[in-house]
Amino acid sequence: MYVPLLRGCMVLRSTFILLFLNACFSLFASEELSPSYECDTVFERVIGIGSNCLTKSQINGYFSPEFPPRETKSGHADLFDWMRICDYHSFAAALRTGLTDFFELEDFTIHYEAYGSPHLVDHKSMLWNHKNNMIWRHLFDSAAGQQLWSAVRDGELAPAKLEEIFPKIKTKLNHLKEKFITAKDHKTLYIISHYEVDGETPPDLNALKEVRDALTAIRGGDTHFTLLFLPHEQKFDGIENIIVREAKNLKSGWDGGDSARWKEILDAFRFSADIWT
Repeated sequence: MYVPLLRGCMVLRSTFILLFLNACFSLFASEELSPSYECDTVFERVIGIGSNCLTKSQINGYFSPEFPPRETKSGHADLFDWMRICDYHSFAAALRTGLTDFFELEDFTIHYEAYGSPHLVDHKSMLWNHKNNMIWRHLFDSAAGQQLWSAVRDGELAPAKLEEIFPKIKTKLNHLKEKFITAKDHKTLYIISHYEVDGETPPDLNALKEVRDALTAIRGGDTHFTLLFLPHEQKFDGIENIIVREAKNLKSGWDGGDSARWKEILDAFRFSADIWT
């Protein structure tokens, strides 16, 4: 009489263990195994957040194919276009403060470089924000930027000159900062792409989690967004609000490298007809 009872207890115990493990797996999966999270969302904004110029050039190429990838259509500019974000832990920290002090004169160092071809002479100066580890290479590329400073006309960008023109630069970026923050009112796709450059390592999953949580904070708690990460090599899957898609052929260049792969990835998402308004 004891054997059936013992067997019944063993069955109950096994059933309990299986139910417990299933519950744990479901809880874990809801956070850790969501590579297709929000793919059915109709996105109302798309914003590039680094890690370099590749992201914006591909956004331009996809949404405005009638323009060269280096040319941003009127109304399509965003805060983190045409720059490098070197450290996403620092980037997340800047987001958590509401970007209140992400662009301050005392945090910048001028780097004067001779690179590129002669017709790119105005690209010789870049501004490095050593507090947030961000680099702006192309602040003076546009006609408006060249009115502030031009290597051909003014020579090397000196600290005194930067101090003189900095308020005008900051006024433009403050406008774009407000545009970035008001994206909280829209279902937004944020995009980070990364190709191997100068030994710089791509953000890991922990850094992306920090960025996701910081985006939630700057959006006032709203989570109607997705962070799309495109690495050269996929080493982890997405989690809630984060999608990872590998793009093996990404490389430096204004065409963004593998435009066909970008199109394949972005075609899987849906965007509203008035995404830029």
